[in-house]
Amino acid sequence: MTTTPGTKGSTAGHPPRHVEWQPHASEFDSETRRLVVRAASDWQAEHHQLEQQPQQQWSYLNRNVPSRVQHGPMCGMVALGMGTSYLTSSASTSAHDKAPDSPSLLLAAADPARPPQVDADSWRILTLAKQHKYSAYGEMFYAEWLAELASMQHGSVQAKVLTPLTLSAILQELVAGNLVLFPYDADRNHTPCLRSGHKAHWAILTGFAGVQVSPTAASPDQTSHDVKDEPICADELLKGCTIRVLDNQLHFVSSNADSAQLVMEAESVHFFLRQGKSRHQALYPAAAMLKSNWNMVEPDPDRASFANGLASADVASYVVPANLETLRDRVVVLRAVARSES
Repeated sequence: MTTTPGTKGSTAGHPPRHVEWQPHASEFDSETRRLVVRAASDWQAEHHQLEQQPQQQWSYLNRNVPSRVQHGPMCGMVALGMGTSYLTSSASTSAHDKAPDSPSLLLAAADPARPPQVDADSWRILTLAKQHKYSAYGEMFYAEWLAELASMQHGSVQAKVLTPLTLSAILQELVAGNLVLFPYDADRNHTPCLRSGHKAHWAILTGFAGVQVSPTAASPDQTSHDVKDEPICADELLKGCTIRVLDNQLHFVSSNADSAQLVMEAESVHFFLRQGKSRHQALYPAAAMLKSNWNMVEPDPDRASFANGLASADVASYVVPANLETLRDRVVVLRAVARSES
């Protein structure tokens, strides 16, 4: 969670960095497929135990969640803003049905204290967090508090903390159309790493990809390096499915069918995600993301001592827990609420 707010504005030919950005459907689909093909190639190269294997078919489910760039240590709040923006817009079937901006969002947009590079949604969340003493500068080390902030600001979005973490439980939420706010240790290139929580960062999971298990036997000329060029979008196929785990395989079973709609190799699963330090989506191995979350045990000692040194009545300080039980083995699930439910 970087402590220095960004100051860069727009440059010629580029939109301002604080403006929400969402790629066109065709651009999003192309980028998604490129990420899957690259991940498939990398994964296949690392798992060539057998000389003869069937040609691998990769399938994926992903959602075009808008990206926002964070300024300051607001990764959790920016990820939350991405998710609520997507879910509230997706719940609206037309421009007429779309709910108007709430008074609190309009006030946040007009607040003269809001830095121009911070979007109104993130500023509103930060204001709420400060009011409840959940955060001082945008840092968020408590999954439960982030879920509370989500429910406070949007009547059309519900949030819950999911724990303990399992791959199947997270995928079940994504299949159901929900989004997942995921805390992990982020390396310099934002990939998951193991730093005991010293590089704690929030991302939002938007989908997943993996090897679709085929019952067809391999032909003699198919080797472990064979990867089909075109991954399959399984969004429609997986709607309403529940997940059963059998022999390290994920069986996606429809409610009106006895057999699985799709079977995926659990070890191959990757998570699509967005996070506030890049406009681009990423695709990382699910196992690495889970290990990164489970390794978080303490905040960065330097940051903790800095916060403790500023703990006085008149000086703001980071809201930092003694340990990261508040993040470890926890994610925040965001779900759109139909108007009939609200």
